[in-house]
Amino acid sequence: MRYKHLFWDFDGTLYDSYPQILNAMKQTLRSYSLPLPSDIDLLRETKVLVSRALSIYGGGLPQEELTERFQSFHHAISSFPLYEGTAECLQTLHAAGVRHYLYTHRSLTARKQLEQDGLWPLFTDLVTSEDGFALKPAPDALLALVERNGLNTSECAMIGDREIDVQSGYNAGMNGILFDPENFYPDCRAEKHVRSMNELCRWLLEE
Repeated sequence: MRYKHLFWDFDGTLYDSYPQILNAMKQTLRSYSLPLPSDIDLLRETKVLVSRALSIYGGGLPQEELTERFQSFHHAISSFPLYEGTAECLQTLHAAGVRHYLYTHRSLTARKQLEQDGLWPLFTDLVTSEDGFALKPAPDALLALVERNGLNTSECAMIGDREIDVQSGYNAGMNGILFDPENFYPDCRAEKHVRSMNELCRWLLEE
């Protein structure tokens, strides 16, 4: 077993929430009669940061106003599908003795989603936006989880779909694993790049 403790991002890693996020972005741009970029361009910039995409495609409108409009559309939907193989991966690793932790910029709605899908019992601890830690790639939230659970960072890895997820792991003294279905970040520093949950699970189970 490669790691005893895995720290998971939520959006774009455990759950395929990006179709809904892109829809909220497009609704925001349409509401101001702004031109729409291609889905792939919008996804690429949104995955870096929502604020970055709004800045690029927002026609120079005030960032705060654009963000508020986006959030109104985004919060209208709070349930998302798991990526294929996610539940099985979490269950298989948990049965093998791995402990799971959630680190997300989303609110406690993330825990509610895991509870709804019967997956929260597989998790030991979490940090959400309500905890008020500095955002990724700052290591503060991960270090807090490590400290309060008495962990050794050499036995830990952070898994996420963006460079800031992976970098937050390295900044906390643990390794980072990139979940990149679209292969957006081939040059991202990560111990492992994977494009599916099945690939990730197989690799993590290797001795």
